[in-house]
Amino acid sequence: MKSLIISSVGLAVLATSLSAQKSAIYPRSHAKREGYTSQSNVHLAYGKSRVQFSYESWNLDLPKGAKVTAFGYRQDGGNSLKAYKIQFEAYMGHNSRPQEKLSSTYSKNYDSTPTLVIKKKLMDIPGFTKNSAPSSNFVMLKLDKPFPYVSPKNLVTEVRVYNNNAGNKSFSYPLDYARYYAPVSTFGAGCKTSGSSIPTLSPNAPVLGQTWSLTMRGFAGSSPTILFLGASKTKLLGALKLPFPLKVIGMPGCNQYVDMNVMLVGPTTSTSGTASMRLKLPLNFNLVGQKIYTQVWSTDVFANKAGLVTSNGAQAQFGAYPRVNAVYRSGSTNSNTGSWSWNWGLVTRFDYQ
Repeated sequence: MKSLIISSVGLAVLATSLSAQKSAIYPRSHAKREGYTSQSNVHLAYGKSRVQFSYESWNLDLPKGAKVTAFGYRQDGGNSLKAYKIQFEAYMGHNSRPQEKLSSTYSKNYDSTPTLVIKKKLMDIPGFTKNSAPSSNFVMLKLDKPFPYVSPKNLVTEVRVYNNNAGNKSFSYPLDYARYYAPVSTFGAGCKTSGSSIPTLSPNAPVLGQTWSLTMRGFAGSSPTILFLGASKTKLLGALKLPFPLKVIGMPGCNQYVDMNVMLVGPTTSTSGTASMRLKLPLNFNLVGQKIYTQVWSTDVFANKAGLVTSNGAQAQFGAYPRVNAVYRSGSTNSNTGSWSWNWGLVTRFDYQ
């Protein structure tokens, strides 16, 4: 456990490892994973400011009946942090709406009057040397008394900074910023076309609520395609072992790499043998973390007896944006409105009892 840094009014800034806390990390996909990038000067470091975050409950691992005792943010693993002093206060509350139905008006993002959880006080925000990624260091704001979380509502935090020792200007304080975790990979190899090219399939990250793009290259020109989607890369139709050699149907050197749960008519390739397919993904958070497997077939009359060729297989894991709504303004702590952004994702820790 790293040292505690305590201000003159007794506010503890907790910088400690995940394992030493009864805590929940938002978003959960980044609990043990470095974020996509860093945010250097908005939260805590935005000069005189008012910053509000709304965390959607589907991604919040606070148990029913939890009482939040502190919240804070993770150091970006690729940056060191210089220590500063701020004067601030903090509020917490709830709402019951997705980020698309929130507002740039602070008060409209609470279901009821927010609770003052940290009275105005001075705080030493700590300095940290460059740390491994992900960093074990968090800058924690300890509540004056526990705040009861009302499940399954979204949790809202708001920090108002009145002064800092940087002349009330913004300063660089890199905190870890999450995006989404939706890894993709490929396996196996396509079989040779009549033009001696090898067909390939390359999907991009499948993010829920967004369009999923799949790129096809190396096929015969001006040829129709079929896209297979499957839930397995080890069993075909629940019985046959994958990869399954397609020589038996007149496609020597070709293999089926994924199950055939869904078949979609794909695009016709260009004259150079390329194509792309775009699929709109539902915003169904039950899919987060689940894997899908895909492969493409295409016609090529002179490639083999069946007149068909196949691509490699591809694996993709569904991910989602952090779904954090942010309202923020520099230069004022009492403005009614601020700039408004969706999908902000500072890696946030909530300690609770």
